[in-house]
Amino acid sequence: MFAAIGITIYDKISLTGLIKKMFEPLTFMVLIHIIGGALIYISLVLSLIYAIRIITVKRTGNFNISVINFDLISSAKIDSVRELVETYLDLIHRHRANNGVIAKWLTISQCFMIISIVLISIYLAIK
Repeated sequence: MFAAIGITIYDKISLTGLIKKMFEPLTFMVLIHIIGGALIYISLVLSLIYAIRIITVKRTGNFNISVINFDLISSAKIDSVRELVETYLDLIHRHRANNGVIAKWLTISQCFMIISIVLISIYLAIK
């Protein structure tokens, strides 16, 4: 999706064209084109940054298998089950917190993508 939008933007809203507009006599429409073009590129870059943060591989916690040993098995079953459940619950809480952060980044990335699509539509309608 980024590639398709990027090619379309570069074709319709060229960065060199925006830079050339900065040196033209400033009218209201030229100012709107400059600001709109800059906002489009900024929102796409921010969307891409958050998308990359989502797909980067991060190390997450695993079930600590060192907890399972002969001392644990030979101890009272209530105590050993309690330790295993506590370890597993801690792992679940860490994974849920990590998923919450990734969901927030996905929401931000999608918002920037929607903003850029709206800005592109407005820019092309004004042009």
